[in-house]
Amino acid sequence: MTEDPKLPSIDEHLKSAIGRFNSAVVKRFQSAREGAEASKLGNAIAELILPTVREPGGKLEGNQLTELFSRLAARELKVDLELALQAKLANELLPNFAEASRRSLQLAELSQRSEPTPQVKKFLRRVSRCYILQFNPETFIMCRAALEKAIDARFASSSEVDQPPTRHLQIMDAGQRGWLGNMSAKDLSTKVRARGDTAVHKDPFAVGNSFETIELTLQAIGFLSNGTRVGEDT
Repeated sequence: MTEDPKLPSIDEHLKSAIGRFNSAVVKRFQSAREGAEASKLGNAIAELILPTVREPGGKLEGNQLTELFSRLAARELKVDLELALQAKLANELLPNFAEASRRSLQLAELSQRSEPTPQVKKFLRRVSRCYILQFNPETFIMCRAALEKAIDARFASSSEVDQPPTRHLQIMDAGQRGWLGNMSAKDLSTKVRARGDTAVHKDPFAVGNSFETIELTLQAIGFLSNGTRVGEDT
């Protein structure tokens, strides 16, 4: 499929938006020179702030930021800083949109194959957002949370069954009771629960196949909710 030459690409559209940010800064001042100076100042300050946001303890300390924001507000330059930050963040996101669209299509295929409870759906919405934006450790964490909610709901619906004390034992027990269909309870515990635990408690840069983790999570939720396995029709 070729791109319509009459339509701007997403990259061109965003680059145009970045240009509009800078134009908005310039228009706030009496002359283009004053606007350009304000834009330059905003960009320089944004360069200081972003590393501090990404890694606490970076270039600026808390008291320095407080003083900086106070001075910017006094000179009516806070808006210019906000515009500069928007432009820089948009520019950083440019290379990620192709991957985000690919991941969206992957999730679209999976999303219709299970019927989770409303409470579980809240977690799955966050799973989708984290995965599309390539927040892989956060994807593992939210998958674990969604699975935990589904397991809790399944045990709660079986009042005659005692819920084991740990998540690993709960998953293994669910497998023994046939609540996970033909899934491997051991795989589920290793690839969903353990990956989420690692991301939370051991390594925030946890590695693993995030799509596989989502697929296993939805598959398990399908069984726990209504006995449907991902990939099979009801």
